[in-house]
Amino acid sequence: MRITPKINLITYFILTLFCVPTFVFAQKINTQHTDLKNALDQLNTQSAKAEFNSGRIVLNDDDMDKTIHDYFKSKLIEIQKTTDDLKLLHNNTSSMGYHYHYLQTYKNIPIYGATLDITLAPGGTILSSFNNLINSTTFEEVNFAADISKGEPIFIYTNQTIVPAYKRYLGYDELISDANGNLIRQKDTRLYYMNDDTTVTGKVFLPDPLTSQSVIYGQNGTYQHFNDSDYALLNDQRISVNFTATFKNDTFYLENQYTKIVDIGFPFTNPVKSAQPVFNYTRKQDGFKDVMAFYHIYSTQLYYQSLGFNNLKNYQIKIDAQEASIGDNSYFNPSDTTLNFGTGGIPDAEDGDVSSHEYTHALSWFINATPNMSNERRAVEEGMCDVIAAIKSKKYTSFNWRKLYNFDGANPIASGISGFWGGRMGDSEKTYDDYTGSNYYVDCVIWSSIMLDITEQIGMDETAKLMLTSIYSMPYNITMPQAAILFLQADSILNAKKYTWKINPIFNARKLGNFATGINDIRVQQNFKLFNTLDFANGSGDAIIEVTSPSNITIYNLQGQKVLEQKQIAHQISISPSSFLSGFYFIIIQNEKGTSTAKINKF
Repeated sequence: MRITPKINLITYFILTLFCVPTFVFAQKINTQHTDLKNALDQLNTQSAKAEFNSGRIVLNDDDMDKTIHDYFKSKLIEIQKTTDDLKLLHNNTSSMGYHYHYLQTYKNIPIYGATLDITLAPGGTILSSFNNLINSTTFEEVNFAADISKGEPIFIYTNQTIVPAYKRYLGYDELISDANGNLIRQKDTRLYYMNDDTTVTGKVFLPDPLTSQSVIYGQNGTYQHFNDSDYALLNDQRISVNFTATFKNDTFYLENQYTKIVDIGFPFTNPVKSAQPVFNYTRKQDGFKDVMAFYHIYSTQLYYQSLGFNNLKNYQIKIDAQEASIGDNSYFNPSDTTLNFGTGGIPDAEDGDVSSHEYTHALSWFINATPNMSNERRAVEEGMCDVIAAIKSKKYTSFNWRKLYNFDGANPIASGISGFWGGRMGDSEKTYDDYTGSNYYVDCVIWSSIMLDITEQIGMDETAKLMLTSIYSMPYNITMPQAAILFLQADSILNAKKYTWKINPIFNARKLGNFATGINDIRVQQNFKLFNTLDFANGSGDAIIEVTSPSNITIYNLQGQKVLEQKQIAHQISISPSSFLSGFYFIIIQNEKGTSTAKINKF
């Protein structure tokens, strides 16, 4: 027999009243958590309000930060309340001009994800603005008695208002919690391409097992390939290096935001992986080729970044380090952005020069995708890729650095090995008169040798920077003399022709043109001449502006400030370097023939 307890009706009513608020309150908390989480997730997909060439700011060189801040504070409707402001996160400069990045605050507390990103030209023109600000006029006043023990106080915009919350860090993790300290989201800030990037170690040749010993292939009857064996004279040249790889499900993979080892073609070997952050293999193991290709491509990317090319990483390139079907050859495939390394002769991936060369093809394609290249454009392209390989090699050792592919390109004459290609030399004395037009692999040594001559005059990094910058402007059928002009234009834009007088004699000697080699006549335009700018830049002499008719001459600094003005100059004026600080300056010449401009530099 079942006995059911009797409950007094009043008692039941009291218990019911007691439980309802708890249920409603819990439901409210859960709803707010969902709203805040959704608001944070939406920040990953929302677009900013973008404007381009939207005006000009008269910059104050003494306090540029305040000038820019005050301009946007007064113009933008989102931050017109006295409770609103812009907090400068960081700013920097580039060849484009000035870059300012702000975070919106409400009552001095940041609004998470509410940002303003500004780019200004040197003269103050607003090149672009990306506005993610929250319009504070759309919500009622919000107060937040913050408890800093819970983290940095922030606001999160949701449901047409802002909600108090906290942000703090635990190791590499960013933790967002509500006003009561309840966790809303935990995010690993180390995430890059797809998964975690973790530093691992591996052993590689730097750049190959011969150059690092200052020997050539087959020297003394030794230092040979010996079918990928663990031959000690080669195997012992493996050096431990660090690089980033992906850690996922307790396993490390050769993958990061720039590169990924895959299996594309025969012999269909699975890419290596490791349970530990260590990728140490000997030559006879397949994993060694994977690590070699992966590391040298990764290090080439880092080299480009060191030159200031930080945006050449917008896709992850896939690498098959053991593609036997293509023999002793390697290539970049733009259709699927893959790099494929042959295994015929000496496996290409065992020579760091090959990886640097092929990856430069990939990045050149990213800079300026150029299908259907003419033979001459291809010769320039091959030459540029060889130059980067030679520069990377010289950074390890100067031994034989102008010979490309010291290991993979084993010279068959010197070594007596049939079927091995002989590599290429970057010290050819050929001129443009020797250009064949029929074989770009032969013609490319003209361009590579010229560029490597220039490295010995102005430095490796400067040469690489100018060469890569010129790629942006190259058409599919450029000639070498035209490429030389683009190279000089890059020097003009980036360095105010700082290196022109060292570059021009090299181009002239190689029959690429008849470029000015004296200090005078650096620029000759329709209505003026500008002389002696090299001495001006070095501070050793005056620059001279000569005009063909009475002219008004004005000089501005990069901030748009007028630093010199002369009116109705009949013939010429001298500009003393002692009156100028280091930096770039713009010259404007106005007369009856029109307006002309020039740029000079003071070191």
